[in-house]
Amino acid sequence: MTTILVVDDEPQIRRALRTSLEAHGYVVHTAGTGEEALVAAAEAAVAGAAPAGGRHRLGRAFRRRAGHRQRPGLSGLTRRWSLVLTITAAVLSAVLLVVAVVLARDGGAPAGPATPAVLPAANHAIRIDPTTYQPVAAVAVGTDPATVVGGGGLVWVANRQDGTVTVIDPDTNRVQQTLPASGSGPAKEGGPGLAFASGSLWVANTAQQQVARVEPGADPTPIPVGASPTAMAAAPDDDAVWVAARPPGGGGRLVRIDAGTNQLGRPVSLPHAPTGLAVTPDGRTVWVATGSDRTLHRVDASAGSVVGQIKLPYVPDQVTSSDDGAVWVTSSKGDAVLRINPTTTSEPKVIRVGNGPSGIAFGAGRVWVANAEDGTVSAIDPRSNEVGTRHLGFRPAAVAAVDQGAVWVALAA
Repeated sequence: MTTILVVDDEPQIRRALRTSLEAHGYVVHTAGTGEEALVAAAEAAVAGAAPAGGRHRLGRAFRRRAGHRQRPGLSGLTRRWSLVLTITAAVLSAVLLVVAVVLARDGGAPAGPATPAVLPAANHAIRIDPTTYQPVAAVAVGTDPATVVGGGGLVWVANRQDGTVTVIDPDTNRVQQTLPASGSGPAKEGGPGLAFASGSLWVANTAQQQVARVEPGADPTPIPVGASPTAMAAAPDDDAVWVAARPPGGGGRLVRIDAGTNQLGRPVSLPHAPTGLAVTPDGRTVWVATGSDRTLHRVDASAGSVVGQIKLPYVPDQVTSSDDGAVWVTSSKGDAVLRINPTTTSEPKVIRVGNGPSGIAFGAGRVWVANAEDGTVSAIDPRSNEVGTRHLGFRPAAVAAVDQGAVWVALAA
């Protein structure tokens, strides 16, 4: 089991970190000073290996080294424990400030530093190094972040509770600005609720059955779509945004917004409500998942019509596509990612990931999956379908791979 030593001179910070970490299964020790940290680390280092009496004497010996009054009974310290004490003290004295000592590694993830430099927290956007899977930055965003996308050299995070969008500069890993409420995002399953195209951010507004086109420094432009948006997507170099939505009368709808005119194209009718949406990098094909019938629909973007359907073994959530032409679909109910090869008639490949996968994105040579129910992020190698996993804690709600080669995860409470 992972053991963490938290050192801070503020009691409220120690309590908050301990409560948060223990809720995620860690064994937590705390200390308020460097002296207390030396004692706690020494006692934890031999816990389970030394006899009870030995542990007691070792702890008292460290207190004496820290300046406490010597107590009776220390004369019984054996030569063996004197050696352990000397070695442990030499190692710990070299540490000026201990933030956390982590004595475990995540399964399947590449080796990284023994002590993480970043402590993930709820209502933060976490930046992950795609080569090591290590968190390298944590940026505070709004409450209940639900979607994250990259575009225009920035990272955009939609916050569900207040409808705002946090704008992050990935060069500094700092918030550049917070855009006022312009959309509510998908109300239930579905996503992503953001897209970046033609130099603008496009935000789903489920409550008002519209999409807001947002540009910094200007008022949002509302675009009615006549249905409640559940997902949006755009090809990198295409002047169009595709919106999957739920009409008031039931069923599903797919509409194309011309980014040059903000006008809607002819809608594509779907038999059931859509959950996920992806556009291939060349902009020629749109993939839409519908949950009730477990179906992935292939839409010809130029014709604006459904040209194929693929039955899925599990209820689908979100969709992405990789540069090899494969389509990837999450299933939170199946705890799996489905890999589909559109050029063959073979059954979808079932790839087991974490619990409750929903958000998915492709980038940096991997398919990234946010597993909301166990606090992890999975990375799938498309060449082998091998899965690596990194535990972040809390509720990973969305993931994005941005142009700078970084991966960003929206962590909700």
